[in-house]
Amino acid sequence: MRAQIGFLRSLVLAGFVGLTALTVVDCGNGVAACDKQCDCEKCPTSAYDACVATNESAAQDALKAGCSGQLDDVHACTVSTGVCNGTEFEAKCDAQKAALKTCLDPKK
Repeated sequence: MRAQIGFLRSLVLAGFVGLTALTVVDCGNGVAACDKQCDCEKCPTSAYDACVATNESAAQDALKAGCSGQLDDVHACTVSTGVCNGTEFEAKCDAQKAALKTCLDPKK
């Protein structure tokens, strides 16, 4: 009986660690996107923190909806295609954003 309880605890801990790792990956991609945007736009700390918080919230929503891959695609696109035009950051990621939106709300 004790062996079964130990095994169940290990299984629960492994699941939690795996879920946390997925969230960290999403958050890391979102932070990189915020870094790139704020490097261009010279964001104040409060705007940078808001960007990171928004991306953390989006990562949680995407994870719950099974859309983490689509969110990762948006962040990867933002980082890889984003350019600074003067003080404005632009990234051409409409297709990735549309795929994420469809995944999050497939009825629309």
